[in-house]
Amino acid sequence: MYSSESIGDLGSLYDGTNDHLPIGMTHTGITGDANLHRSLATYRYENAMVKTELAATLERNTRELQELKLKGEIELRKIQEQNSEVWERLTSERDHAVNNNRKIQQINLQLQQKLKLGEEDLLELQTKYEVLQHEKEQRVEENRQKTASLEATIQNLKREKTLLEERVDQLQGDLSKEKMTNRELATTLSSEKHQQQLIKSRLGEVEQQCRLQLSSAQGEIVRLKEERDKNMKNTSNQLKEMSQSVEEQSNSLIRTKERAAARELELQKSLATQRQAQLAQSQQLIQQNNKLQERIKIQENQIQDNSSALDSKVSFLEQKLAAATEKLHQEEREKAILQGRLDELCLLENKLRREVDSSSEISQELLQLKGEHQEFKDYNEQLKTQIEQLTDRLKHSTSEVEKERENLQEQRKALDNKISDQKSFHQEEITELRARVSELQSRLNDRSKKYLDECSSLSQSLISGGTKKLKDVPLVVGLLVKQFEARQASLREIIPPQMYRQLQQQLDDMTRKHNEFAAFISGVNEFQSSMPEIMKLTSQAEAVGQRLSELDESQIHCLSDLESL
Repeated sequence: MYSSESIGDLGSLYDGTNDHLPIGMTHTGITGDANLHRSLATYRYENAMVKTELAATLERNTRELQELKLKGEIELRKIQEQNSEVWERLTSERDHAVNNNRKIQQINLQLQQKLKLGEEDLLELQTKYEVLQHEKEQRVEENRQKTASLEATIQNLKREKTLLEERVDQLQGDLSKEKMTNRELATTLSSEKHQQQLIKSRLGEVEQQCRLQLSSAQGEIVRLKEERDKNMKNTSNQLKEMSQSVEEQSNSLIRTKERAAARELELQKSLATQRQAQLAQSQQLIQQNNKLQERIKIQENQIQDNSSALDSKVSFLEQKLAAATEKLHQEEREKAILQGRLDELCLLENKLRREVDSSSEISQELLQLKGEHQEFKDYNEQLKTQIEQLTDRLKHSTSEVEKERENLQEQRKALDNKISDQKSFHQEEITELRARVSELQSRLNDRSKKYLDECSSLSQSLISGGTKKLKDVPLVVGLLVKQFEARQASLREIIPPQMYRQLQQQLDDMTRKHNEFAAFISGVNEFQSSMPEIMKLTSQAEAVGQRLSELDESQIHCLSDLESL
Protein backbone atom coordinates (compact mmCIF):
# COMPACT_ATOMS: atom_id res chain seq x y z
CA MET A 1 0.00 0.00 0.00
CA TYR A 2 1.11 3.51 -0.78
CA SER A 3 1.73 6.24 1.80
CA SER A 4 0.95 9.95 1.55
CA GLU A 5 4.61 10.66 0.91
CA SER A 6 4.58 8.58 -2.27
CA ILE A 7 1.46 10.52 -3.31
CA GLY A 8 3.40 13.76 -2.83
CA ASP A 9 6.16 12.35 -5.05
CA LEU A 10 3.60 11.62 -7.75
CA GLY A 11 2.27 15.18 -7.45
CA SER A 12 5.75 16.59 -7.97
CA LEU A 13 6.15 14.28 -10.97
CA TYR A 14 2.92 15.50 -12.56
CA ASP A 15 3.82 19.12 -11.85
CA GLY A 16 7.06 18.66 -13.80
CA THR A 17 5.35 17.44 -16.93
CA ASN A 18 4.36 20.98 -17.87
CA ASP A 19 7.72 21.29 -19.60
CA HIS A 20 6.80 18.55 -22.08
CA LEU A 21 5.13 21.01 -24.39
CA PRO A 22 6.06 21.43 -28.07
CA ILE A 23 8.55 24.11 -29.01
CA GLY A 24 6.95 27.53 -29.14
CA MET A 25 4.23 26.85 -26.46
CA THR A 26 4.03 28.22 -22.93
CA HIS A 27 2.16 26.70 -19.95
CA THR A 28 -1.04 28.36 -21.08
CA GLY A 29 -0.61 27.25 -24.75
CA ILE A 30 -1.44 30.70 -26.20
CA THR A 31 1.77 31.22 -28.18
CA GLY A 32 1.68 27.63 -29.44
CA ASP A 33 -1.87 28.10 -30.74
CA ALA A 34 -0.83 31.35 -32.40
CA ASN A 35 2.12 29.67 -34.13
CA LEU A 36 -0.13 26.80 -35.19
CA HIS A 37 -2.75 29.16 -36.64
CA ARG A 38 0.00 31.13 -38.38
CA SER A 39 1.48 28.00 -39.94
CA LEU A 40 -2.00 26.81 -40.99
CA ALA A 41 -2.67 30.22 -42.53
CA THR A 42 0.60 30.06 -44.49
CA TYR A 43 -0.23 26.54 -45.68
CA ARG A 44 -3.68 27.62 -46.82
CA TYR A 45 -2.29 30.72 -48.52
CA GLU A 46 0.34 28.67 -50.38
CA ASN A 47 -2.30 26.12 -51.38
CA ALA A 48 -4.56 28.90 -52.68
CA MET A 49 -1.66 30.47 -54.58
CA VAL A 50 -0.77 27.15 -56.20
CA LYS A 51 -4.40 26.56 -57.17
CA THR A 52 -4.74 30.04 -58.68
CA GLU A 53 -1.48 29.65 -60.62
CA LEU A 54 -2.57 26.28 -61.98
CA ALA A 55 -5.97 27.67 -62.96
CA ALA A 56 -4.31 30.66 -64.65
CA THR A 57 -1.92 28.43 -66.61
CA LEU A 58 -4.80 26.18 -67.71
CA GLU A 59 -6.87 29.17 -68.82
CA ARG A 60 -3.88 30.64 -70.64
CA ASN A 61 -3.18 27.35 -72.44
CA THR A 62 -6.82 26.94 -73.46
CA ARG A 63 -6.94 30.56 -74.63
CA GLU A 64 -3.76 30.11 -76.70
CA LEU A 65 -5.12 26.89 -78.24
CA GLN A 66 -8.36 28.62 -79.18
CA GLU A 67 -6.43 31.53 -80.68
CA LEU A 68 -4.22 29.15 -82.68
CA LYS A 69 -7.30 27.30 -83.91
CA LEU A 70 -8.95 30.56 -84.99
CA LYS A 71 -5.76 31.75 -86.70
CA GLY A 72 -5.41 28.42 -88.52
CA GLU A 73 -9.02 28.54 -89.69
CA ILE A 74 -8.62 32.12 -90.87
CA GLU A 75 -5.41 31.28 -92.76
CA LEU A 76 -7.05 28.23 -94.34
CA ARG A 77 -9.96 30.34 -95.48
CA LYS A 78 -7.59 32.90 -96.94
CA ILE A 79 -5.61 30.19 -98.74
CA GLN A 80 -8.81 28.64 -100.13
CA GLU A 81 -10.04 32.03 -101.29
CA GLN A 82 -6.68 32.76 -102.90
CA ASN A 83 -6.69 29.36 -104.61
CA SER A 84 -10.18 29.99 -105.96
CA GLU A 85 -9.15 33.44 -107.18
CA VAL A 86 -6.02 32.04 -108.86
CA TRP A 87 -8.08 29.30 -110.52
CA GLU A 88 -10.60 31.87 -111.80
CA ARG A 89 -7.76 34.01 -113.08
CA LEU A 90 -6.19 31.03 -114.81
CA THR A 91 -9.47 30.09 -116.48
CA SER A 92 -10.05 33.68 -117.58
CA GLU A 93 -6.50 33.91 -118.88
CA ARG A 94 -6.91 30.63 -120.72
CA ASP A 95 -10.09 31.90 -122.39
CA HIS A 96 -8.39 35.16 -123.14
CA ALA A 97 -5.44 33.29 -124.68
CA VAL A 98 -7.82 31.25 -126.86
CA ASN A 99 -9.48 34.43 -128.08
CA ASN A 100 -6.09 35.98 -128.73
CA ASN A 101 -5.03 32.93 -130.74
CA ARG A 102 -8.12 33.25 -132.90
CA LYS A 103 -7.47 36.92 -133.45
CA ILE A 104 -3.82 36.18 -134.26
CA GLN A 105 -4.88 33.64 -136.90
CA GLN A 106 -7.11 36.26 -138.49
CA ILE A 107 -4.40 38.92 -138.37
CA ASN A 108 -1.50 36.69 -139.58
CA LEU A 109 -2.32 37.62 -143.21
CA GLN A 110 -1.31 41.19 -142.47
CA LEU A 111 2.03 40.36 -140.78
CA GLN A 112 4.63 41.51 -143.36
CA GLN A 113 6.76 44.12 -141.74
CA LYS A 114 8.98 44.48 -138.74
CA LEU A 115 9.90 40.81 -138.71
CA LYS A 116 13.34 41.52 -137.33
CA LEU A 117 11.87 43.18 -134.31
CA GLY A 118 9.72 40.11 -133.79
CA GLU A 119 12.79 37.90 -133.98
CA GLU A 120 14.54 40.05 -131.39
CA ASP A 121 11.51 39.79 -129.16
CA LEU A 122 11.58 36.04 -129.64
CA LEU A 123 15.22 35.96 -128.58
CA GLU A 124 14.37 37.95 -125.49
CA LEU A 125 11.52 35.60 -124.72
CA GLN A 126 13.84 32.61 -125.10
CA THR A 127 16.29 34.17 -122.67
CA LYS A 128 13.45 34.83 -120.25
CA TYR A 129 12.29 31.25 -120.67
CA GLU A 130 15.76 29.98 -119.83
CA VAL A 131 15.86 32.23 -116.78
CA LEU A 132 12.47 30.86 -115.71
CA GLN A 133 13.69 27.30 -116.16
CA HIS A 134 16.74 28.06 -114.03
CA GLU A 135 14.57 29.63 -111.33
CA LYS A 136 12.26 26.63 -111.48
CA GLU A 137 15.16 24.26 -110.85
CA GLN A 138 16.33 26.41 -107.95
CA ARG A 139 12.86 26.41 -106.42
CA VAL A 140 12.59 22.64 -106.77
CA GLU A 141 15.93 22.22 -104.99
CA GLU A 142 14.86 24.62 -102.23
CA ASN A 143 11.62 22.70 -101.75
CA ARG A 144 13.55 19.45 -101.44
CA GLN A 145 15.86 20.97 -98.83
CA LYS A 146 12.91 22.37 -96.90
CA THR A 147 11.11 19.02 -96.92
CA ALA A 148 14.29 17.35 -95.63
CA SER A 149 14.58 19.94 -92.86
CA LEU A 150 10.92 19.44 -91.94
CA GLU A 151 11.44 15.69 -91.73
CA ALA A 152 14.49 16.26 -89.50
CA THR A 153 12.48 18.54 -87.21
CA ILE A 154 9.72 15.91 -87.04
CA GLN A 155 12.28 13.30 -86.00
CA ASN A 156 13.64 15.65 -83.33
CA LEU A 157 10.14 16.23 -82.02
CA LYS A 158 9.56 12.47 -81.84
CA ARG A 159 12.81 12.07 -79.88
CA GLU A 160 11.78 14.82 -77.48
CA LYS A 161 8.40 13.14 -77.09
CA THR A 162 10.06 9.85 -76.12
CA LEU A 163 12.29 11.69 -73.64
CA LEU A 164 9.25 13.33 -72.09
CA GLU A 165 7.49 9.97 -71.82
CA GLU A 166 10.56 8.51 -70.10
CA ARG A 167 10.60 11.46 -67.71
CA VAL A 168 6.90 10.93 -66.94
CA ASP A 169 7.55 7.23 -66.27
CA GLN A 170 10.41 8.17 -63.95
CA LEU A 171 8.19 10.59 -62.03
CA GLN A 172 5.51 7.91 -61.74
CA GLY A 173 8.12 5.52 -60.33
CA ASP A 174 9.15 8.10 -57.75
CA LEU A 175 5.53 8.60 -56.78
CA SER A 176 5.03 4.83 -56.43
CA LYS A 177 8.08 4.69 -54.15
CA GLU A 178 6.62 7.46 -51.99
CA LYS A 179 3.35 5.54 -51.83
CA MET A 180 5.23 2.46 -50.66
CA THR A 181 6.87 4.49 -47.90
CA ASN A 182 3.45 5.82 -46.86
CA ARG A 183 2.11 2.26 -46.75
CA GLU A 184 5.05 1.17 -44.59
CA LEU A 185 4.34 4.05 -42.22
CA ALA A 186 0.69 3.00 -42.08
CA THR A 187 1.70 -0.59 -41.20
CA THR A 188 3.98 0.68 -38.44
CA LEU A 189 1.14 2.82 -37.07
CA SER A 190 -1.21 -0.17 -37.10
CA SER A 191 1.36 -2.29 -35.25
CA GLU A 192 1.80 0.46 -32.68
CA LYS A 193 -1.98 0.66 -32.25
CA HIS A 194 -2.07 -3.10 -31.71
CA GLN A 195 0.60 -2.76 -29.03
CA GLN A 196 -1.47 0.02 -27.45
CA GLN A 197 -4.48 -2.29 -27.33
CA LEU A 198 -2.34 -4.97 -25.66
CA ILE A 199 -1.16 -2.46 -23.06
CA LYS A 200 -4.76 -1.39 -22.42
CA SER A 201 -5.82 -5.02 -21.92
CA ARG A 202 -2.92 -5.51 -19.52
CA LEU A 203 -3.94 -2.39 -17.61
CA GLY A 204 -7.50 -3.75 -17.33
CA GLU A 205 -6.18 -6.97 -15.83
CA VAL A 206 -4.11 -4.98 -13.35
CA GLU A 207 -7.19 -2.91 -12.43
CA GLN A 208 -9.14 -6.09 -11.72
CA GLN A 209 -6.34 -7.34 -9.48
CA CYS A 210 -6.31 -4.00 -7.66
CA ARG A 211 -10.06 -4.15 -7.13
CA LEU A 212 -9.76 -7.64 -5.71
CA GLN A 213 -7.06 -6.43 -3.35
CA LEU A 214 -9.28 -3.50 -2.33
CA SER A 215 -12.20 -5.82 -1.62
CA SER A 216 -9.97 -8.06 0.51
CA ALA A 217 -8.61 -4.98 2.32
CA GLN A 218 -12.14 -3.74 3.04
CA GLY A 219 -13.12 -7.16 4.45
CA GLU A 220 -10.05 -7.13 6.62
CA ILE A 221 -10.93 -3.63 7.86
CA VAL A 222 -14.43 -4.83 8.81
CA ARG A 223 -12.95 -7.77 10.67
CA LEU A 224 -10.55 -5.47 12.50
CA LYS A 225 -13.41 -3.19 13.50
CA GLU A 226 -15.35 -6.14 14.94
CA GLU A 227 -12.33 -7.30 16.91
CA ARG A 228 -11.78 -3.72 18.07
CA ASP A 229 -15.35 -3.59 19.45
CA LYS A 230 -14.81 -6.85 21.31
CA ASN A 231 -11.54 -5.69 22.87
CA MET A 232 -12.72 -2.19 23.89
CA LYS A 233 -13.03 -3.26 27.53
CA ASN A 234 -9.52 -4.75 27.76
CA THR A 235 -7.68 -1.71 26.33
CA SER A 236 -8.54 0.82 29.10
CA ASN A 237 -5.64 -0.29 31.29
CA GLN A 238 -3.12 -0.05 28.43
CA LEU A 239 -3.75 3.61 27.46
CA LYS A 240 -0.58 4.91 29.06
CA GLU A 241 1.61 2.34 27.34
CA MET A 242 -0.05 3.00 23.99
CA SER A 243 0.36 6.77 24.34
CA GLN A 244 4.09 6.24 24.63
CA SER A 245 4.07 3.96 21.58
CA VAL A 246 2.06 6.61 19.69
CA GLU A 247 4.65 9.25 20.48
CA GLU A 248 7.38 6.94 19.19
CA GLN A 249 5.33 6.32 16.06
CA SER A 250 4.85 10.07 15.50
CA ASN A 251 8.60 10.59 15.79
CA SER A 252 9.16 7.83 13.22
CA LEU A 253 6.61 9.56 10.95
CA ILE A 254 8.50 12.84 11.21
CA ARG A 255 11.70 11.06 10.20
CA THR A 256 9.96 9.44 7.24
CA LYS A 257 8.68 12.87 6.16
CA GLU A 258 12.22 14.22 6.14
CA ARG A 259 13.38 11.27 4.05
CA ALA A 260 10.45 11.81 1.67
CA ALA A 261 11.44 15.48 1.21
CA ALA A 262 14.97 14.40 0.29
CA ARG A 263 13.57 11.89 -2.18
CA GLU A 264 11.34 14.56 -3.72
CA LEU A 265 14.44 16.57 -4.61
CA GLU A 266 15.95 13.52 -6.28
CA LEU A 267 12.71 12.90 -8.17
CA GLN A 268 12.69 16.48 -9.44
CA LYS A 269 16.19 15.97 -10.84
CA SER A 270 15.12 12.80 -12.64
CA LEU A 271 12.03 14.62 -13.96
CA ALA A 272 14.27 17.31 -15.45
CA THR A 273 16.14 14.63 -17.42
CA GLN A 274 12.86 13.16 -18.60
CA ARG A 275 11.66 16.62 -19.73
CA GLN A 276 14.77 17.01 -21.85
CA ALA A 277 14.12 13.63 -23.49
CA GLN A 278 10.53 14.56 -24.33
CA LEU A 279 11.69 17.92 -25.71
CA ALA A 280 14.10 16.04 -27.99
CA GLN A 281 11.22 13.85 -29.16
CA SER A 282 9.08 16.89 -29.95
CA GLN A 283 12.00 18.39 -31.91
CA GLN A 284 12.22 15.18 -33.93
CA LEU A 285 8.51 15.47 -34.77
CA ILE A 286 9.02 19.07 -35.91
CA GLN A 287 11.98 17.99 -38.08
CA GLN A 288 9.82 15.31 -39.70
CA ASN A 289 7.14 17.93 -40.47
CA ASN A 290 9.81 20.19 -42.03
CA LYS A 291 11.04 17.30 -44.19
CA LEU A 292 7.51 16.66 -45.44
CA GLN A 293 7.11 20.36 -46.31
CA GLU A 294 10.43 20.35 -48.21
CA ARG A 295 9.29 17.29 -50.17
CA ILE A 296 6.07 19.08 -51.09
CA LYS A 297 8.04 22.14 -52.31
CA ILE A 298 10.34 19.90 -54.43
CA GLN A 299 7.33 18.28 -56.13
CA GLU A 300 5.78 21.70 -56.84
CA ASN A 301 9.08 22.89 -58.41
CA GLN A 302 9.13 19.75 -60.61
CA ILE A 303 5.59 20.54 -61.80
CA GLN A 304 6.59 24.12 -62.66
CA ASP A 305 9.71 22.93 -64.55
CA ASN A 306 7.64 20.45 -66.59
CA SER A 307 5.06 23.11 -67.46
CA SER A 308 7.77 25.61 -68.53
CA ALA A 309 9.47 22.98 -70.73
CA LEU A 310 6.16 22.13 -72.40
CA ASP A 311 5.42 25.84 -72.99
CA SER A 312 8.83 26.26 -74.66
CA LYS A 313 8.15 23.28 -76.94
CA VAL A 314 4.75 24.66 -77.87
CA SER A 315 6.32 28.02 -78.76
CA PHE A 316 8.91 26.18 -80.90
CA LEU A 317 6.13 24.36 -82.79
CA GLU A 318 4.29 27.66 -83.28
CA GLN A 319 7.46 29.12 -84.82
CA LYS A 320 7.56 26.17 -87.22
CA LEU A 321 3.95 26.85 -88.17
CA ALA A 322 4.82 30.48 -88.82
CA ALA A 323 7.71 29.36 -91.07
CA ALA A 324 5.37 27.06 -93.01
CA THR A 325 2.86 29.89 -93.51
CA GLU A 326 5.70 32.14 -94.67
CA LYS A 327 6.63 29.48 -97.21
CA LEU A 328 3.04 29.50 -98.50
CA HIS A 329 3.18 33.28 -98.85
CA GLN A 330 6.40 32.97 -100.86
CA GLU A 331 4.78 30.50 -103.24
CA GLU A 332 1.84 32.84 -103.62
CA ARG A 333 4.24 35.66 -104.48
CA GLU A 334 5.85 33.39 -107.09
CA LYS A 335 2.42 32.80 -108.58
CA ALA A 336 1.91 36.56 -108.74
CA ILE A 337 5.26 36.94 -110.55
CA LEU A 338 4.25 34.28 -113.10
CA GLN A 339 0.95 36.06 -113.58
CA GLY A 340 2.86 39.26 -114.26
CA ARG A 341 4.96 37.47 -116.85
CA LEU A 342 1.79 36.20 -118.53
CA ASP A 343 0.58 39.78 -118.64
CA GLU A 344 3.87 40.73 -120.30
CA LEU A 345 3.29 38.03 -122.91
CA CYS A 346 -0.16 39.44 -123.56
CA LEU A 347 1.39 42.87 -124.06
CA LEU A 348 3.89 41.37 -126.48
CA GLU A 349 1.04 39.76 -128.38
CA ASN A 350 -0.74 43.11 -128.59
CA LYS A 351 2.48 44.67 -129.81
CA LEU A 352 2.77 41.99 -132.49
CA ARG A 353 -0.83 42.64 -133.45
CA ARG A 354 -0.16 46.33 -133.92
CA GLU A 355 2.93 45.52 -135.91
CA VAL A 356 0.99 43.05 -138.11
CA ASP A 357 -1.63 45.75 -138.82
CA SER A 358 1.09 47.98 -140.19
CA SER A 359 2.62 45.21 -142.37
CA SER A 360 1.27 44.18 -145.84
CA GLU A 361 4.16 42.43 -147.57
CA ILE A 362 6.26 39.27 -147.74
CA SER A 363 3.77 36.42 -148.02
CA GLN A 364 6.57 33.86 -147.81
CA GLU A 365 7.49 34.97 -144.35
CA LEU A 366 3.92 34.33 -143.24
CA LEU A 367 4.68 30.65 -143.09
CA GLN A 368 7.62 31.36 -140.85
CA LEU A 369 5.43 33.53 -138.67
CA LYS A 370 2.87 30.73 -138.54
CA GLY A 371 5.60 28.40 -137.34
CA GLU A 372 6.65 30.97 -134.80
CA HIS A 373 3.01 31.35 -133.79
CA GLN A 374 2.86 27.60 -133.28
CA GLU A 375 5.95 27.89 -131.11
CA PHE A 376 4.16 30.61 -129.16
CA LYS A 377 1.25 28.23 -128.68
CA ASP A 378 3.58 25.54 -127.47
CA TYR A 379 5.23 28.00 -125.14
CA ASN A 380 1.82 29.05 -123.83
CA GLU A 381 0.91 25.42 -123.28
CA GLN A 382 4.15 24.91 -121.40
CA LEU A 383 3.41 27.94 -119.25
CA LYS A 384 -0.07 26.59 -118.57
CA THR A 385 1.34 23.23 -117.55
CA GLN A 386 3.84 25.00 -115.30
CA ILE A 387 1.01 26.99 -113.71
CA GLU A 388 -0.98 23.79 -113.17
CA GLN A 389 2.05 22.16 -111.61
CA LEU A 390 2.50 25.14 -109.33
CA THR A 391 -1.16 24.95 -108.31
CA ASP A 392 -0.78 21.23 -107.60
CA ARG A 393 2.33 21.94 -105.56
CA LEU A 394 0.46 24.65 -103.70
CA LYS A 395 -2.37 22.23 -102.91
CA HIS A 396 0.11 19.59 -101.82
CA SER A 397 1.95 22.08 -99.59
CA THR A 398 -1.34 23.26 -98.06
CA SER A 399 -2.34 19.65 -97.35
CA GLU A 400 1.06 19.03 -95.75
CA VAL A 401 0.68 22.16 -93.64
CA GLU A 402 -2.79 20.97 -92.59
CA LYS A 403 -1.36 17.58 -91.63
CA GLU A 404 1.42 19.24 -89.65
CA ARG A 405 -1.10 21.44 -87.87
CA GLU A 406 -3.29 18.46 -87.03
CA ASN A 407 -0.28 16.53 -85.73
CA LEU A 408 0.79 19.51 -83.65
CA GLN A 409 -2.71 19.91 -82.25
CA GLU A 410 -2.88 16.20 -81.36
CA GLN A 411 0.55 16.33 -79.71
CA ARG A 412 -0.41 19.45 -77.81
CA LYS A 413 -3.68 17.86 -76.65
CA ALA A 414 -1.80 14.77 -75.47
CA LEU A 415 0.76 16.92 -73.66
CA ASP A 416 -2.01 19.01 -72.07
CA ASN A 417 -3.77 15.84 -70.90
CA LYS A 418 -0.53 14.52 -69.42
CA ILE A 419 0.14 17.85 -67.72
CA SER A 420 -3.37 17.99 -66.28
CA ASP A 421 -3.11 14.39 -65.04
CA GLN A 422 0.28 15.04 -63.45
CA LYS A 423 -0.93 18.29 -61.86
CA SER A 424 -4.03 16.63 -60.43
CA PHE A 425 -2.00 13.68 -59.15
CA HIS A 426 0.62 15.96 -57.54
CA GLN A 427 -2.13 18.14 -56.08
CA GLU A 428 -3.74 15.08 -54.47
CA GLU A 429 -0.38 14.00 -53.03
CA ILE A 430 0.23 17.54 -51.69
CA THR A 431 -3.22 17.69 -50.06
CA GLU A 432 -2.72 14.25 -48.47
CA LEU A 433 0.69 15.23 -47.07
CA ARG A 434 -0.60 18.55 -45.75
CA ALA A 435 -3.61 16.82 -44.16
CA ARG A 436 -1.23 14.36 -42.53
CA VAL A 437 0.95 17.22 -41.17
CA SER A 438 -2.08 19.10 -39.82
CA GLU A 439 -3.46 15.92 -38.25
CA LEU A 440 -0.14 15.21 -36.50
CA GLN A 441 0.09 18.78 -35.23
CA SER A 442 -3.51 18.72 -33.95
CA ARG A 443 -2.94 15.40 -32.22
CA LEU A 444 0.25 16.71 -30.61
CA ASN A 445 -1.51 19.86 -29.37
CA ASP A 446 -4.54 17.93 -28.05
CA ARG A 447 -2.37 15.48 -26.17
CA SER A 448 -0.22 18.22 -24.69
CA LYS A 449 -3.35 20.07 -23.49
CA LYS A 450 -4.83 16.92 -21.96
CA TYR A 451 -1.50 16.16 -20.34
CA LEU A 452 -1.29 19.66 -18.79
CA ASP A 453 -4.88 19.57 -17.51
CA GLU A 454 -4.51 16.15 -15.93
CA CYS A 455 -1.15 17.01 -14.36
CA SER A 456 -2.42 20.28 -12.89
CA SER A 457 -5.57 18.69 -11.44
CA LEU A 458 -3.67 15.71 -10.06
CA SER A 459 -0.94 17.89 -8.55
CA GLN A 460 -3.54 20.12 -6.82
CA SER A 461 -5.42 17.14 -5.44
CA LEU A 462 -2.24 15.47 -4.23
CA ILE A 463 -0.80 18.64 -2.66
CA SER A 464 -4.09 19.41 -0.87
CA GLY A 465 -4.17 15.90 0.58
CA GLY A 466 -0.73 16.20 2.19
CA THR A 467 0.62 13.72 4.66
CA LYS A 468 -1.94 14.24 7.43
CA LYS A 469 -3.84 11.01 6.73
CA LEU A 470 -0.88 8.67 7.07
CA LYS A 471 -2.35 7.04 10.17
CA ASP A 472 -5.43 5.75 8.35
CA VAL A 473 -3.65 3.87 5.53
CA PRO A 474 -6.65 1.83 4.19
CA LEU A 475 -8.72 4.98 3.62
CA VAL A 476 -5.80 6.64 1.81
CA VAL A 477 -5.41 3.57 -0.37
CA GLY A 478 -9.12 3.65 -1.22
CA LEU A 479 -8.93 7.32 -2.22
CA LEU A 480 -5.84 6.64 -4.33
CA VAL A 481 -7.54 3.78 -6.13
CA LYS A 482 -10.59 5.94 -6.91
CA GLN A 483 -8.42 8.80 -8.18
CA PHE A 484 -6.31 6.52 -10.36
CA GLU A 485 -9.38 4.74 -11.72
CA ALA A 486 -10.90 8.11 -12.64
CA ARG A 487 -7.76 9.38 -14.40
CA GLN A 488 -6.32 6.17 -15.82
CA ALA A 489 -8.43 6.21 -19.02
CA SER A 490 -7.43 9.80 -19.88
CA LEU A 491 -3.75 9.34 -18.97
CA ARG A 492 -3.36 6.35 -21.30
CA GLU A 493 -3.84 8.48 -24.41
CA ILE A 494 -1.22 11.07 -23.41
CA ILE A 495 1.83 8.86 -23.97
CA PRO A 496 3.23 9.19 -27.55
CA PRO A 497 3.24 6.01 -29.68
CA GLN A 498 7.05 5.70 -29.87
CA MET A 499 7.31 5.17 -26.08
CA TYR A 500 4.89 2.22 -25.89
CA ARG A 501 7.55 -0.45 -26.36
CA GLN A 502 9.82 0.97 -23.65
CA LEU A 503 6.86 1.34 -21.30
CA GLN A 504 5.75 -2.24 -22.02
CA GLN A 505 9.19 -3.60 -21.08
CA GLN A 506 9.28 -1.50 -17.92
CA LEU A 507 5.75 -2.66 -17.03
CA ASP A 508 6.76 -6.33 -17.37
CA ASP A 509 9.84 -5.81 -15.18
CA MET A 510 7.90 -3.98 -12.47
CA THR A 511 5.05 -6.53 -12.45
CA ARG A 512 7.52 -9.34 -11.88
CA LYS A 513 9.13 -7.48 -8.97
CA HIS A 514 5.97 -6.04 -7.36
CA ASN A 515 2.93 -8.20 -8.08
CA GLU A 516 1.04 -6.77 -5.10
CA PHE A 517 1.38 -3.11 -6.31
CA ALA A 518 1.21 -3.63 -10.12
CA ALA A 519 -1.57 -1.09 -10.77
CA PHE A 520 0.19 1.81 -9.00
CA ILE A 521 3.63 1.02 -10.43
CA SER A 522 2.28 0.68 -14.01
CA GLY A 523 0.52 4.07 -13.67
CA VAL A 524 3.76 5.70 -12.50
CA ASN A 525 5.98 3.93 -15.07
CA GLU A 526 3.79 5.22 -17.95
CA PHE A 527 5.05 8.73 -17.15
CA GLN A 528 8.64 7.94 -16.12
CA SER A 529 11.25 5.89 -17.96
CA SER A 530 13.96 5.65 -15.33
CA MET A 531 13.05 6.20 -11.64
CA PRO A 532 14.68 3.63 -9.28
CA GLU A 533 13.63 5.77 -6.29
CA ILE A 534 10.04 4.55 -6.66
CA MET A 535 11.20 1.04 -5.80
CA LYS A 536 12.65 2.34 -2.55
CA LEU A 537 9.43 4.19 -1.76
CA THR A 538 7.35 1.07 -2.43
CA SER A 539 9.60 -1.01 -0.16
CA GLN A 540 9.24 1.58 2.57
CA ALA A 541 5.47 1.60 2.04
CA GLU A 542 5.46 -2.19 2.42
CA ALA A 543 7.44 -1.85 5.67
CA VAL A 544 4.97 0.71 6.98
CA GLY A 545 2.05 -1.55 6.04
CA GLN A 546 3.62 -4.53 7.80
CA ARG A 547 4.30 -2.36 10.83
CA LEU A 548 0.68 -1.25 10.96
CA SER A 549 -0.61 -4.81 10.48
CA GLU A 550 1.56 -6.01 13.39
CA LEU A 551 -0.22 -3.65 15.75
CA ASP A 552 -2.69 -5.60 17.79
CA GLU A 553 -6.32 -4.81 18.39
CA SER A 554 -5.58 -2.70 21.42
CA GLN A 555 -3.23 -0.37 19.49
CA ILE A 556 -5.86 0.20 16.81
CA HIS A 557 -8.42 1.04 19.52
CA CYS A 558 -5.99 3.47 21.13
CA LEU A 559 -5.33 5.20 17.82
CA SER A 560 -9.06 5.60 17.23
CA ASP A 561 -9.54 7.04 20.72
CA LEU A 562 -6.69 9.49 20.20
CA GLU A 563 -8.12 10.61 16.87
CA SER A 564 -11.54 11.14 18.48
CA LEU A 565 -9.92 13.22 21.26
